[in-house]
Amino acid sequence: MYTYLFKNDSVRTTPVEIRAALTEMYNQIMLYGNTIVLSYNQVTDSRAFLSGIYSDDSYEAIMNLIRHGKIKMNRYFSAKTPSEYMQNAIAQYLNHDNPGSFQFSGLPIETKESQLEENKMRLMDVADALRCSDPWLLMKKSKQYAAKGDEREAKRYRMFEHYVQMILLFSMKEDAYIAEKNPEEMGRTNRSLLDFLLLLLKDFETEKCEFTAVSARNRLEACKLIRDYIKQNQRTPKILCGRSNWYHHLRNLWDGAADENKVNCRKAIAFAEAIIDICYNFTIEESISIVLDHDIEAELLEAMHTELELYWQDIASGAHIPFCNEERYVKAMEQSFLDAIEKTDVFRDFRKADIVISDNIHQKKQTRKHKKELHYEVLEGEHSENMRRQQKRWIGGILKGIFWNIGIAVFYIVVFVLINKMMGLAQSLFEDMFQRFAQLSIEIVSIIVFGIVNSVIAGCTHVPDILDSIKRIACSIRDLHYILQAKRATKKCEG
Repeated sequence: MYTYLFKNDSVRTTPVEIRAALTEMYNQIMLYGNTIVLSYNQVTDSRAFLSGIYSDDSYEAIMNLIRHGKIKMNRYFSAKTPSEYMQNAIAQYLNHDNPGSFQFSGLPIETKESQLEENKMRLMDVADALRCSDPWLLMKKSKQYAAKGDEREAKRYRMFEHYVQMILLFSMKEDAYIAEKNPEEMGRTNRSLLDFLLLLLKDFETEKCEFTAVSARNRLEACKLIRDYIKQNQRTPKILCGRSNWYHHLRNLWDGAADENKVNCRKAIAFAEAIIDICYNFTIEESISIVLDHDIEAELLEAMHTELELYWQDIASGAHIPFCNEERYVKAMEQSFLDAIEKTDVFRDFRKADIVISDNIHQKKQTRKHKKELHYEVLEGEHSENMRRQQKRWIGGILKGIFWNIGIAVFYIVVFVLINKMMGLAQSLFEDMFQRFAQLSIEIVSIIVFGIVNSVIAGCTHVPDILDSIKRIACSIRDLHYILQAKRATKKCEG
């Protein structure tokens, strides 16, 4: 099945939210066999998703999941590729009279005004790499900064390179997109942000409303704030369908709140923003052609209540910072990805997912070669059973590989001992004449002869040499550790 995750929304920027979103992505792919569908906004600007791209622990694994079709992208009424979208956005930033009004929260750049000129140069480098489809330009700059001792800038350009590689992969991979819904097939047009807002307001303004996460007073005040803005712009509904317009309106209300009413008024404003965020995500979700529809209004309202209640809990606990709280939000956004990404097991978990999904695809290619698209087609219970069989097969294969490589290593040790013994006999012949020189020479020759024999055996028989065997043993032990961890995680989830 395909799923769209609200937790990947670009406005969820705190470390707690990033960790929760990455964990949910891993669980959806690994434990439930689902395919993640990202929106344009999430691909280019989601701090959670991009943290996984920027981390060396998870970058290759997530890129492989994209290649395998376990992470896809929703086109959403646009024929542009992510590469073209980003190039146009950077061009607008560079040509705008007030470049500070544009923010690339998904890129590892600081948002301080003192960094504007440096950011222009960095973004020009990113645009050049996208235009030429050549991420090596960014890696080259990273190496240049590293040679100068500027590790921070070198790290920044490594992240740029990861970002461009991901954007180009989505742009060039033919089956990376999920087509937008066809209104004729649905029997109606896609609902807009305004449509979802009006639906939720209608429910919240009734006396029978069962939503209790906030007081009735704050709920009704938030509804009034939204209604007033709708009335102001009823002749220009396009404005009401853009989330950024709502954000700037609510931030103005937040800043203008009277001191004596600041606490209650700002709580209503923050709740109004939460309503807008949830309605925005339902709008995006409904636009995805293969994600389940909420055609029954009662079920849709129940789902919206559930998501809104969870979201409001994050706001109340401080896990989420509302955009309208400019002081806290700007301070959070000023923390670059260079400082925000922390070492966590969540990143390494994606390597387990990559291992298992890759093996799953390999097995399906062997048994169903006639199918072009490979994806999970089982119910959750069947998927869990397949996962257990898959893990057992992997453990067996890894143990077999370990014993095989140990055998190869032992074989090379025997060869080395034999060569050493032969050289010892040669050394004894010259022992009386120049013992020390002969001993050193024989040891050097032994190493050279062993290296030659090792290379000849590896070249003629395709058996890995001793160094590769030792590396493979280490990799097999690491993979076994990952699979056993995934097995425990599966049992814990099922329990």
